[in-house]
Amino acid sequence: MFKRILNKKGLSLLDSLFGTIILSVALTVGLSAIDSASANAVNNDITVLATQYANEQIEIILTDKEYRGYDYVVDANYDNEESDQYEIIRSVNITEVDPDDLTTPEENSGAKKVAVTTTWGDDDNQTVTITTLVVDN
Repeated sequence: MFKRILNKKGLSLLDSLFGTIILSVALTVGLSAIDSASANAVNNDITVLATQYANEQIEIILTDKEYRGYDYVVDANYDNEESDQYEIIRSVNITEVDPDDLTTPEENSGAKKVAVTTTWGDDDNQTVTITTLVVDN
């Protein structure tokens, strides 16, 4: 046992080099994972905000229909808006559609398809679109 203690050789330059390389690779991979996770978390937060921003406009339109009437719900009454946070742009598209297929435009049909789209991001514009139907009772 005493022989082992007295016979210390220490680390060679090669051992130190390998240790440094392994530590560098481990730190790079770890920091990359943390960076990716935080970027995904921010993107998820913005997606939730954009969805809430679109839902807010849908609620406003449904309230307008209830209290101001079916004829009030037209594109001209809802401008495109930009949120204060994260540059989320909200746009509204209202189309009077055929009540049977909900896609073919048809005037005086008594059914309006309301699509609210929120867009954000610089490079790969990300969007959330929420659609609802407003009918004339």
